[in-house]
Amino acid sequence: MRDRIYLVKRSIGSYEDYHVIDIFATWSKETADRYVEKHNRILEHWLGYMKGFQDNYGYRDEKKCTTAISYRYYEVIDSGQAFIEEIEIR
Repeated sequence: MRDRIYLVKRSIGSYEDYHVIDIFATWSKETADRYVEKHNRILEHWLGYMKGFQDNYGYRDEKKCTTAISYRYYEVIDSGQAFIEEIEIR
């Protein structure tokens, strides 16, 4: 009998607009672990890429950004790591 459900979640925003998004639920811990590892690895790549568009103070540099990059910049910068929440069924 399966007695645990694993919720995969991620956070977005900061301070007053911080909230957690539920991505999916699964019975398999391995599936949840694989997704979290993949999500966090891709997020780290995009954070590194988007930091190339920052100025010396850590803000978006208007001279380096196009409109398309500007829309994605804050989405990527505000995204948090994915994580797993375990729920026990009684």
